[in-house]
Amino acid sequence: MGLVGLFARINVEVAISINQSDIAFLSYMQDKGVLAFSDVSDTFPGKSLITLKRSAANLNYYLGSDKIYIESDRFHCDISYTCFISFLQRLHIKDYRSSVDERIKLIVVHCFLYSTVNVSALYEEIRISLTTKKKDLKVLEKYLSDKGLQLEIVSSKGIRIVGNEIALRMMVMTILASVCELDNRDYLIGRAANDVYEQLIFSRFQIEMLGHFTAVTEEYHAIVNDNHLALSYPGRKLLYTYMLIARVRTVYPLPVCDFQVALLPSLLYQCASEQQFMNYFVTSLDQNSAVLKFMDITLRSALMNFYIYVQSKIITVIVEREALLHELYLYVQKCIIRRKCGYSIFDNNLSNTKKHYNNLYEIIHSACGDVENIYSIKFSEGHLATMTLIFRKYINKSKLSGRNKKSVVIVTNSAIETVDFFIDNLKFHLDVDICDSINIHEREKLADLNYDLVMTFSNRISMLLQQMNINHIKVNYHLKDKDINNLLKKGFSSNLNRKIKTDRFLEQIKDKSDEEIIDVLKTHYGKYFI
Repeated sequence: MGLVGLFARINVEVAISINQSDIAFLSYMQDKGVLAFSDVSDTFPGKSLITLKRSAANLNYYLGSDKIYIESDRFHCDISYTCFISFLQRLHIKDYRSSVDERIKLIVVHCFLYSTVNVSALYEEIRISLTTKKKDLKVLEKYLSDKGLQLEIVSSKGIRIVGNEIALRMMVMTILASVCELDNRDYLIGRAANDVYEQLIFSRFQIEMLGHFTAVTEEYHAIVNDNHLALSYPGRKLLYTYMLIARVRTVYPLPVCDFQVALLPSLLYQCASEQQFMNYFVTSLDQNSAVLKFMDITLRSALMNFYIYVQSKIITVIVEREALLHELYLYVQKCIIRRKCGYSIFDNNLSNTKKHYNNLYEIIHSACGDVENIYSIKFSEGHLATMTLIFRKYINKSKLSGRNKKSVVIVTNSAIETVDFFIDNLKFHLDVDICDSINIHEREKLADLNYDLVMTFSNRISMLLQQMNINHIKVNYHLKDKDINNLLKKGFSSNLNRKIKTDRFLEQIKDKSDEEIIDVLKTHYGKYFI
């Protein structure tokens, strides 16, 4: 019997419910498989080792066996993603100990759907005491106040949320996007890994909003196609969710908002407040397009100073300065607009970036003060990590060489910047050609792609690909020696000390004009010639 299993049996009377923290721990363990005791504080800030041992005992009690066990100062987990989903779907409200944050989200979504909410009736339905309700409403008032919103009592009906309409829409969008996915028809469906409260939120949302799906889908496709938007899957999901929310909130006008960064006014619409906000919101979304239709000179100048500072602190001379500045501009512009909109995007693959590239991370941190001051923004650790990866990618590109490419498809749930770093880090080590990078929810696209291997850095995605009988390999996001060695064994070529084959190169440029030679160099030898 494992130590955690023994702990569960000794404390069986205490293990009477599951909570959000338990599920987050199980989700992590299912995906990663192992967690060293020494990594607990970094992986789960604010959680002690004894807290996670209790959580493991609690989970094992409900799972019916020691799926999480301890060996050699590490937690180990033996549960498939399918079993994890099945476990979540078996949970009932009586098994679940909700947090104030979860209950607040439920109230917010109900206020959006019904305008006014009888919180006492709602809490009776979810088996929460009226004493807890009073405490929750005080927390909710503070939560709303920070966003320019207030609770208003409506006689004989309950409460409603009033105030900053943009803040309310963004708040509801963020909650709903976390419990939904887009299917292949671009309809919203429930996320497979929803917990008890997330299932409550989505089911009620689906019932009330189902009649709007068809019309919103048509409008969504019109905006995407007419404006040639190359949105990533997360970007598409947020746009669709926001359009669904906006459709039922048109009677509540948006305030005029100073976003500070300058955009081309007619990017999508004319400048009425509703259309102007959509213009900025679309610009803030995660997308593959690198086209910059209009440049804010102030931001460009601030980022040039940012770049000069970073370059002065690192050894490698970045040879593609303009390309780096262009990518950095696009990302920082999104950060500024998201801050003004009041939403953010979390990416768990960024969590170890500071540890892996600590020196560069600290340089980036020191360099960003001017941009923060000019645009009244405070970059988060996730923002700094992403900018670190952008710089690291171009540092790597300044050292790259290679040939004999293998064709690879990346399957992931991560944002563009995160995936781009992984790709360039992969190219730094190995000679690969990236056929495409797709979201796991778009995996049907694999049937139409010509590739040698599918690659992912998630256990969960690896399991889904395995169920589809897709030839793939799972590697660590921050590639380790064992990953590189494994790929070399699979026939990939190392990028270290690569040379250009002289006779092949001469054959390619033979009898060509200067312009044609330049085209050959850019097409076939882009890592050598700038």
